[in-house]
Amino acid sequence: MDETAKEIIGMSKYGVSKILKNFSDTNRYDPYLISDCKFYEFDAEYLFEHVEIEKPLRVELKVLKAEHNGYYYDFNCHQSKAQNQIADKEFDDFKKSINSTPSQILERYTIF
Repeated sequence: MDETAKEIIGMSKYGVSKILKNFSDTNRYDPYLISDCKFYEFDAEYLFEHVEIEKPLRVELKVLKAEHNGYYYDFNCHQSKAQNQIADKEFDDFKKSINSTPSQILERYTIF
């Protein structure tokens, strides 16, 4: 991983850890290429709290960071196995659908 990517990913994780309760990395994958874009992928988890739920809920987070022409794009997928809200298939389908540049992907998907 080059120094710029390492710094951006580190800053991103630090910022997210200040927002999400008990945020922690659970797995990191080797970088790979899709459509000539370098992707960095990792798994994490955190506790979700809300006034409408009785106790904090464990949430799994799948993060993809795509590097293209000096820009970085974030794709985040959240699921909660504790709530039986599993999105592994949808995330895999999303990754398989990437056959264009990140800007074209952003046009196809609604990002929140």
